[in-house]
Amino acid sequence: MELTVSCFFCYETFELPLETNHGMMEIIWDCNVCCNPNLIKYKFYNNIITDLEVSNGNE
Repeated sequence: MELTVSCFFCYETFELPLETNHGMMEIIWDCNVCCNPNLIKYKFYNNIITDLEVSNGNE
């Protein structure tokens, strides 16, 4: 599954592949435009994203 998110730093959108395991997942993904790291936290339940948070990946 792919998800389109907005960069925490420059607000440009980019797509990233997601693992669809149940539970809370966390990945660091560099923006394709500004190259800054975004911390993406998401939770899947029954193949639906129930929580999504994009924050500073430098912390």
